[in-house]
Amino acid sequence: MAQNRSAPARAALKTTGVTAARVHTPGKYIIVFGILPLCIFASLVAGLSVGGAGEGIAFPFQERENASGQKTSYYILPEVLVDLAPTPDGQQKFLKARVALAVTGANAAQNRLLNDKRPLLEERASLFLRALEPDDFTGTSRMLKVKAALTRRMNLALDEDLIDDAVLQNLIIQ
Repeated sequence: MAQNRSAPARAALKTTGVTAARVHTPGKYIIVFGILPLCIFASLVAGLSVGGAGEGIAFPFQERENASGQKTSYYILPEVLVDLAPTPDGQQKFLKARVALAVTGANAAQNRLLNDKRPLLEERASLFLRALEPDDFTGTSRMLKVKAALTRRMNLALDEDLIDDAVLQNLIIQ
C-alpha cells in the first residue's frame, strides 16, 4: 500500500508512527449481505407460491382427461429409497421408486385433504414398500397385488375411498 502513496505522504506517515490502513470497499459487502439474501428470499417465496394461494407447499400433480371426459389428477409423492425385507438366503436388496396417486374428479376439498395428509401418505408408502420382498415385484400378477395393497393403504390413511390407483414409477431394485 505504501508504494502507491507519494513520497511526502509516506514520510508523514513514518514520522507520526501511523501505519497505512487498507481501505475496504463496500461493494463485496453489498453483494454478500444485501443482494444475495434478497435473491435467496425471492427464490423461496417463488417456490412456496407454486403450491397455491395460502396453502404452502402443495403436492406436485398432473391432470389428464380420460376417455369419458373426467379429469384424473396424479399426486406425485417424493422418491423413496428403502431396504426391502431380506431374501431367504439373507441377501439385502434396495428399492428406489416414485409413487403417484391417481384421483379422478378431485375437488378443492379433496385437494386440501391430500395436502394435509401428505406426510402420513409418504410415511405409509415408505413403510409398506419396506415390508415387501424382492419376489413381490416379479410378474404382472404380483405387481398388481402390490399396487392394490398400496392403494388400499393410502385410502385407509385418508379415511375415505379417494385414491383410484397407485402408480409405481421409476422402479429400481438393486
